[in-house]
Amino acid sequence: MIKRCLKYAGSWTFCYFVYCQFGDCKPFGIVRSHFINCSTIEEANLSSWKRFFEFASFNCGGEAYMSPFDFMQSLTSKASPEIITRKTLNRLEALQLTKETPSVTSSSCTFFRDANHHGLISYFDYLFLLSLLSEPESRFRIAFDLFDQNKDGKLEMDEFYRMTSGILPKKLRENHYEKTTTKHKISEYTKDDCFIFTTLSNHFFGSDHKSTLSYDDFHRFIRNFQLEVWEFQFMLFSTSEKDLTELEFAKMIYSYISLPLHHQEQCFKHLEAKSHSNLLNRISFEEVCKFFTLLNNLNNFSYALNLCNLSNDPLTHVLTIMEN
Repeated sequence: MIKRCLKYAGSWTFCYFVYCQFGDCKPFGIVRSHFINCSTIEEANLSSWKRFFEFASFNCGGEAYMSPFDFMQSLTSKASPEIITRKTLNRLEALQLTKETPSVTSSSCTFFRDANHHGLISYFDYLFLLSLLSEPESRFRIAFDLFDQNKDGKLEMDEFYRMTSGILPKKLRENHYEKTTTKHKISEYTKDDCFIFTTLSNHFFGSDHKSTLSYDDFHRFIRNFQLEVWEFQFMLFSTSEKDLTELEFAKMIYSYISLPLHHQEQCFKHLEAKSHSNLLNRISFEEVCKFFTLLNNLNNFSYALNLCNLSNDPLTHVLTIMEN
């Protein structure tokens, strides 16, 4: 998969160099720019909670919740809402808001946009979803297998929440409990009477929370979720709604990082000069997806480069071995 991405990187080299040069911390998906200046995990912890709290439009049991609409807006809006009045829900209203959540077996790449304001996303869900945008799928495969205790290829809800708790950075994970009124561990938290089951828990485990989640369904959800977010961002920057110019692509990349304005202007002038010479390429949505997939697998790519140096083998040969 990494090998297939390489051939699309040529026209993006300049943007990608800037991305790597100035992007000196691990991305939290599309909202990378909001954490780029965080020098410690504690600062990222505070920043992620602040971002969530600014966009959350619901309150239930003393806790803030996002709607699916809030979540998508938080990924793409640089500015937080000027005024937001949180609607307070009782437990019954919260259940009504999530009861129509479709099963994961019918997951689609419009799931969050279709749900719109009808759903609840907790801060823990928020952190988990961000991790899906910035981690390679292989990491979730390993975690899934580790927590699949009876090795039947499926997880029950408690197993799943223990898995996701283990994936998230410890400091970010602890922040969820520090900022909420419920102080239970994950295994207890999912069973507690005051726990509000969210859109994600209903999607994965049904409204009765007795269903199991297979890795095939989980993998399909990850891919559909990534495609939905990437498409949402793609449509914001594409004037044709079919593809991106290199200039539009550069603007999309710069929306992920904090960079002085004069650096951005230098890049844009360079690309505008190419456009006047009719040398500007157009980039399809499929190519954008391959680019983001490459970013999520940079550790594997770096490892492959090191192997090339040690073995003197061509990069394509090493990547083929890794894929197999």
